[in-house]
Amino acid sequence: MNYGINENLLPLLRHALQLAAGVLIYKGAIDEAGAELLIGGVMSFATAAWMYFTKPKAAP
Repeated sequence: MNYGINENLLPLLRHALQLAAGVLIYKGAIDEAGAELLIGGVMSFATAAWMYFTKPKAAP
């Protein structure tokens, strides 16, 4: 398995979400709790999806 993408992609995704949440907070669309919910929810989904799609295949 290639864990290099995981080590690079998920942190980039988190930083992008933090930037987007910061913009939404600045515009007054969400508060800090909403930002944590947004970041945590998307990161949890992305991590679970990554683990699902990169799991080893069962031996025949």
